[in-house]
Amino acid sequence: MLHNRWVGLGIAFHFVLLGLTNVRAETNPDVVKETRRAWIQRRDSMKSFSYVCAVEETKKGSHGLADAHGEPNDSLMPKTPISDEVVRMSTTFSFEKGKLAYRLEGEQWSEITQAKAPYLYRAAFDGSENVTLLHAPIPMGSINHHREPDSGLTAGVHQIAFWLTFDPTAFLQRQGYDCDKMRVVTPGGLVYEGRKCFEVELPRSNHRWLGRIFVDPSRGYLPVRFIQEFDGAVRSDISIGYAKEEKLGWVASTWEQTRYDSPGVASNRSIGSVLKTEFNTKLTQAIFDVQFPVGAQVVEETDMGNRYFIKDPDGSLRPIKEDEYGAIPSRHAL
Repeated sequence: MLHNRWVGLGIAFHFVLLGLTNVRAETNPDVVKETRRAWIQRRDSMKSFSYVCAVEETKKGSHGLADAHGEPNDSLMPKTPISDEVVRMSTTFSFEKGKLAYRLEGEQWSEITQAKAPYLYRAAFDGSENVTLLHAPIPMGSINHHREPDSGLTAGVHQIAFWLTFDPTAFLQRQGYDCDKMRVVTPGGLVYEGRKCFEVELPRSNHRWLGRIFVDPSRGYLPVRFIQEFDGAVRSDISIGYAKEEKLGWVASTWEQTRYDSPGVASNRSIGSVLKTEFNTKLTQAIFDVQFPVGAQVVEETDMGNRYFIKDPDGSLRPIKEDEYGAIPSRHAL
């Protein structure tokens, strides 16, 4: 009888364990597997997009910057304002069938004049060629034939939030993070901004770096926060807000990023708000066409070395010498 009683208790205990296991499986799915699957579905669902955003960027003054030991970093003095400076810009970031385009316009802090200055930068990739144009005292352009988009189109500060919501895997891999080694560090989840999320970690090819991402199951495992650490110290922390789009689902609507030059000391803070979006529509092809203005000086990267040109009034690119590049005055400044 006693033996039968213990057998019965053992069977009952076995079923209790099975019940607990099932509950755990229901409440804690394979987060890594679901995250990777959801990211692939997200990428495949996006055929084109265009974001127009307003950005406010605060550049910390030299009084707030320090070296790795917490001491004032005098080497940063010429490159930063004495006090905090806020610049405001608008950005447009577009993608369609392998093409990319980026426009940043507004004001920037000038290290040369130590003051705010007008700023306009454009970059585009048409599937085989990268073209950039920076309007400055002298409009400066570049052309290369790398057949891959440059980092200015794939890793720009004001693009990270969109890459993380459009194709997180491709973005992270370009940064050297190994998505195959993603692991969950909060199996029970955590509450972030009122929603249950999971934190995952990814190692980087340079092992001194570590990526930490909060993913939200209720919004298709999209990243809501991305932290980058170097030797255990946070160097970048970006949070992403979402809005519901009728056809696509959750899309980025706001972001906030803080960057750190030394542990615990912020050097730059950006806040972005999406003003206008287009998804899976035919985009105006002029978006991907960067035209050099008359007087622009252009460098073209080739297998045989760099070639230098200036844009003449007749629309042609006239060859110039390397030592003339950047030195010829222009009446066509911004």
